[in-house]
Amino acid sequence: MEDAVSKRKSISASTRWAVFARDGFMCRYCGAQAGADGVELVADHVVSVADGGDESMANLATACRSCNGGKGARSLKNAPSSKQVVARIRRRTSNLEEQAEAIKASIAAAAQVKQGIVNMKCAAYGIDSTPMEPSEDVVAQNLCCEFGADAVLSWYKAACSRNVPARRAIMYVCGIARKTRKEA
Repeated sequence: MEDAVSKRKSISASTRWAVFARDGFMCRYCGAQAGADGVELVADHVVSVADGGDESMANLATACRSCNGGKGARSLKNAPSSKQVVARIRRRTSNLEEQAEAIKASIAAAAQVKQGIVNMKCAAYGIDSTPMEPSEDVVAQNLCCEFGADAVLSWYKAACSRNVPARRAIMYVCGIARKTRKEA
């Protein structure tokens, strides 16, 4: 038994041209105009051949290759309406905007935490700016979560009082953390 795709006859060039002319050489789905960059028009079956559609002018519409490819072998009666497509795109856009805002907020919060660690170290050493070792802010943040910010600040202050250079302070602070864990 032959399937609908193998029964399909190609649309004649004259029929295709007549469909394009009737539709103003413009995609009936998105409005893309023939001659615009990247626009290739095709004759699309309104009721797909798979659903019993034929090659009559009444069943053909001008479509750009992009819209026709997206529609596939579905008939327009089974395809989502333009209102449904627009609503879906608006929901997706809204979701993406919410995700972007959440990412921005997360980045801003991480920057605030990093600045808080720098400020803590500056306060402990009584200076306006300080060198930070790679990942020092992350290590100090984890220690703050484990032992509390007051404890970590006091450890930075202890490093300063013992004349530990600011660039090596995190090593001293980590040593106190290890000792504190052992004692617990």
